[in-house]
Amino acid sequence: METIHLKSVDPTSQALLKSAARRGIELSWERLERLQPQDGFQRLGLSCPYGCMQGPCRIDPFDRGAGKGSCGLDRETMVAATLLRLTLQGLLESMERLAAADDFPRVSFSAPLLHLLEQRRETIGQTLPGAGDLLKAAAMLCRPSASSEQLLSQTLRLSLLAIACLDQEAAQEATETTAAGGECRVGYGAAEGRPVRIGLCGRLSADLLSALRQATTGESALPVALVSLGDWLHAGDGFVPIISTSGEAELPLSAGLIHLLVAGQGTDPGLLALCRQMGIPVFPADTDCDPGLLLDQARKVYGASSQLEPLPDPPPLATGVVPSAEGGGAMPPTGAGEKIAFVGGADTPQATMGSLPVELAARLRDHGWQVASWGDAALWMVKDGLCLPEQTAPVTLLADRVGPWQGVKQLLAAGQGDRLQGICFTGLKGNSDLAVALGLACLGCRVNVATPLPLGGSRPFQERLAATLALLGGQFVQQTEPVQAKKMAEWFLGA
Repeated sequence: METIHLKSVDPTSQALLKSAARRGIELSWERLERLQPQDGFQRLGLSCPYGCMQGPCRIDPFDRGAGKGSCGLDRETMVAATLLRLTLQGLLESMERLAAADDFPRVSFSAPLLHLLEQRRETIGQTLPGAGDLLKAAAMLCRPSASSEQLLSQTLRLSLLAIACLDQEAAQEATETTAAGGECRVGYGAAEGRPVRIGLCGRLSADLLSALRQATTGESALPVALVSLGDWLHAGDGFVPIISTSGEAELPLSAGLIHLLVAGQGTDPGLLALCRQMGIPVFPADTDCDPGLLLDQARKVYGASSQLEPLPDPPPLATGVVPSAEGGGAMPPTGAGEKIAFVGGADTPQATMGSLPVELAARLRDHGWQVASWGDAALWMVKDGLCLPEQTAPVTLLADRVGPWQGVKQLLAAGQGDRLQGICFTGLKGNSDLAVALGLACLGCRVNVATPLPLGGSRPFQERLAATLALLGGQFVQQTEPVQAKKMAEWFLGA
């Protein structure tokens, strides 16, 4: 436990980590430690991503073993194919969010996005990216035949489709919710007050959220609270209170703070396994259920159990406000020429949770910059008080997931695109985040991803990627190891 401070910057989280360790509960940090050393071939992109079923082949990064795959595939093409496979998976994740029950989603381009693509036709191709690009990418990944140049070109076209999906998703959210923004309350203080708590995680429909909220408003001797385990879930004119970031979602479960879990699509298997270990009922969000019965079940679990250890006095709920994008403006008002940085993304157990986003935001604000954030990074900034209106330059909260593109689009619409000095993804929650990061770089943004990516196996491919994005006016920097806030701040300030 001498390294507890390297897992999270939150004192309450550190206390819950110690409690879980005393009781022998395995959490994501311990699972990661037991996986070490992880596969170095995959980390470098030198484990073949093709589905030819004659491998798997690996290329030795030190030129002491195999220099090519059994089919003759070289390292540059292997790394390029790895990036294409990840981007294709990310695009499919994004498209699935737009799909109706049995309909293949149609991806369209809004006027602002079309304008940006028209400026880049010479590099991305004369035809707009479309559904045919998915089939072409899938064919490329069946058997090595395309060159690294062709694989890279296809990757970038898919990344632009991912941006189009995000654009449509943002439009859907603005239509389906009464307010695209609203108040966001964060912290273990969400465990105070109502004794019975239902945890929410993953993707949940607006109808289910509405039914659960309505069921919890009635009077009862044992009132039930809804709390989110790291997901930004719209509820009326704001968001469901968020008890923890998604990276720390196991901690409130391990402490007995949650009495029933409603699990939507995207819920980590570790959360479900921990619920089984703790005797916490789990209800899949895609099944029909009576919200009243869920509340009764949660009350029964609460009555049959007790919190395992007293929760250390948590700070009160921290509050931030996501400005509504309705009317086109979520970015803060500013004087001409004021610089802005986007810093957001998911937690990752490879780095101290909360350290990079909070410290990086503080460093940039010390230089007079404005900061906008989304995802887990934004939750840490809310908890640290960086989003309070009384701050000299409060951090602006962007809508989760769609936030970085929405922010870019709003700056461009206001003629202030030159204010944006860069976008830092403090962590990637999935391949869809990777596809979006690449897409933003294709649209002319400077992007830095703090999560190590499997591109280190080929310096020529990295140089080709950098040169191609430079032609598009953008930059994409990937790390070989978790990055420190000081180094990331230097990248921003060196723009």
